[in-house]
Amino acid sequence: MRDERGFSLVELIVVIAIISVIGAGAYSMLGLMNGKYAKECATKTQAALSQTRVAAMSKSKGAALYDVYIRIYAESNGSIYVDSVTGHGTSDEVRTTELIGNSKVTVTAVKGRRGTEALDSTVTLGGTTEIIVAFNRADGTFNEVLSSEGGVKETNTYWKKIIFTQGSVEYVLELIPLTGKFSLSRN
Repeated sequence: MRDERGFSLVELIVVIAIISVIGAGAYSMLGLMNGKYAKECATKTQAALSQTRVAAMSKSKGAALYDVYIRIYAESNGSIYVDSVTGHGTSDEVRTTELIGNSKVTVTAVKGRRGTEALDSTVTLGGTTEIIVAFNRADGTFNEVLSSEGGVKETNTYWKKIIFTQGSVEYVLELIPLTGKFSLSRN
C-alpha cells in the first residue's frame, strides 16, 4: 500500500507561484504606502532650492529683485515640474525644467506674514496656480511672495511651507524667510 501523505512536486510549485504573484503585487504597493513619490518630489524641490540659492548668492551684482527663483507648477495631466531660473529677463537667462512628481502627489504651500500664523493661507498647486520662490541676492533670504496672477509682489507675505502629500504620508519643506534656510521633514 502506497503512503499518500504530503505534497506532490506539482502542488508545491503551484503554491510557490501563487505566493510569488501575491508578493510581487504587495511589493509594488509598498511604494504607494510609504510615500515614495512624495519624498522624491520633496527632495528634488529641496535640491532645486539649494542650487537656486547658490546661484542667487554668487551672481549678485546688478541684479533685479526677482531674477533668480524656482517655479513649481502642475501640468493638466498631473505631472509636477520645477523651473530653476537665473537671470530672468536678461540675455543671460538660464532656465532648467525638471519633472519632480506625478499625479499621485498633491503639493500645497502655506504663505503668511513673518511671526504670525493668524493670517496664513494655503495654496494648492494645479490649473494656473503656481508657487514662485525667489531669493534676495544680497543676503540669501527669501523674497516676498510673487503672485502668479500678474506677478504682483504681496507685501510682507512669505512662503512658509511647501507640503508634499501622497495618501496619508506628508513631507514638509519648512522655509524660514529671515534666513533663507529650509529643512525637509516627514510628518
